[in-house]
Amino acid sequence: MKKKLLILAALFGLVAIIAQAQLFETHLNLTVLDDAGNPVEGAEVSLYKTVDDYNNNKPAVDPLKTNKKGVVKFGPLEAVEYYIFAKKGNMSNDFHGEKIESLSKGKVNKATVIISE
Repeated sequence: MKKKLLILAALFGLVAIIAQAQLFETHLNLTVLDDAGNPVEGAEVSLYKTVDDYNNNKPAVDPLKTNKKGVVKFGPLEAVEYYIFAKKGNMSNDFHGEKIESLSKGKVNKATVIISE
């Protein structure tokens, strides 16, 4: 009886580990700052997988706006590199070539973008 309970507990633990591993998704928390280092609330941020997508305005996911702290949270995402475009009014990061290296799979990745006039 003890052997059966031990096997059952081991199986339950294995299933829990596998289920937990599948719960972790890839996310990106992106902070947008102005050129003075202040957070920019309400900036629209778009992510693109390729330069062609960027040039043709075909974002990988729907654009999102930053919160009061200048942060926008994307996810779940593919663990690939992304090109970033952020803008608010006459400020943007256009012509700065903002590119994030491949995201770490199953983690919350973080990055910062500076926008200016």
